[in-house]
Amino acid sequence: MDKICKRMILPKLFVMGFALILVILALQFVRVFEAEAADPDPIYNSANGHYYKAISGAINWFIAKDAAESSTFRDSKGHLATITSQEEEFIKSNFPQALSGKYWLGGFQPPGSSEPDGDWQWVTGESFTYTNWAPGEPNNQGGEDGLQLKNTAGQWNDVARVNAQSGYVVEYEPSCTLNLGLSHESGSLTMTLEMATTVPTKWSTWLFVGAVPIRLWSAPIPIIDPPISSETTSPFPSLGIVGFLTMLTTSDGIACFDFGIVDTGSLSLSEGTVGDLRDLFPKPNLTIP
Repeated sequence: MDKICKRMILPKLFVMGFALILVILALQFVRVFEAEAADPDPIYNSANGHYYKAISGAINWFIAKDAAESSTFRDSKGHLATITSQEEEFIKSNFPQALSGKYWLGGFQPPGSSEPDGDWQWVTGESFTYTNWAPGEPNNQGGEDGLQLKNTAGQWNDVARVNAQSGYVVEYEPSCTLNLGLSHESGSLTMTLEMATTVPTKWSTWLFVGAVPIRLWSAPIPIIDPPISSETTSPFPSLGIVGFLTMLTTSDGIACFDFGIVDTGSLSLSEGTVGDLRDLFPKPNLTIP
């Protein structure tokens, strides 16, 4: 009888234990889902390659600026959002709460500016040429020196930076820039590079001959700001149309990359040439200030 009971009880205990594990996992998933819903990731704007996020909570402009600049996303530092073109359409589509809540943006007037519309600036130093003020704004009623969204049309209003508003919009710009140029003439390949990064990265470059990838070099890169440029020319065999992939990576993955193709002339390979290309094209000599 005891053996029969054990045979009946043990499977039930196993099923109950397994069900309990499923319940615990489900509860953890719900917590994660609720956390992500409460604090969603920034949204990508394909028009400029930047990410944006709307943060709610009563806050004045100065504290919002500090909070934005102390935040990061994928190794990119944040700042109060700047609007230098028709980016309102992106904000209108993705952050309606920022419009109705009259969130802070990254525009301001330094002390001593001529009023009401003199010397407006962006926190990034970008040109303050594009504007979208609401009718009658800016009007400087009571020392208004900060920029906020005013209405659901995405228009702007000036308001005192010391006053608390209901939130702010953060913009995350790419942490690096990498532009690749290629040309081939008279048996030589010329590679031009423009590079900048606000975080230390690893720089890697591959050559693609047909479907065969060949890693040419990989090296650590320190912070480079402002951008630097280089041009390297070296003899290069006729391999037909080849591709070059160059990228900067961090522990979180690819920070930025560029890909280019170049016609090097009719294919004329001898045995072993493809493998030898690792040493054939030199790593560009970057002068890092």
